[in-house]
Amino acid sequence: LLISLSLCLIDFHWTPGIPPSKVSPRGVAASLCLSFGGGELTDALHFIERHPAIIPYLALFAAAMATGNIFIYKLQAAFGALTVTTVTTMRKLISVVSSVLIFGHTLSPAQWIAVLIV
Repeated sequence: LLISLSLCLIDFHWTPGIPPSKVSPRGVAASLCLSFGGGELTDALHFIERHPAIIPYLALFAAAMATGNIFIYKLQAAFGALTVTTVTTMRKLISVVSSVLIFGHTLSPAQWIAVLIV
């Protein structure tokens, strides 16, 4: 559901160098089709109905996703695709290594080799 809702923020026909600043009608249509077609929307609404305390967390998560999308669009416009790819790869690497260090998760030897390669 959250992935399909984030589609609403994406304008599929934006001009390079200018981040989208409006809700895309195509994104809304795709979101509705994905949500209703898979039954995820009703499941999500029932979950929220049973656990209303989650609403502020959902709003915070949605705001963080929207803010992240804006930064990615601006980064793409200012520096290009290679920089976006490098930044997102490093973000994921830092996330994985932090998960190992903070939460004690483990990586296989092959995964550690991949970390070292990145």
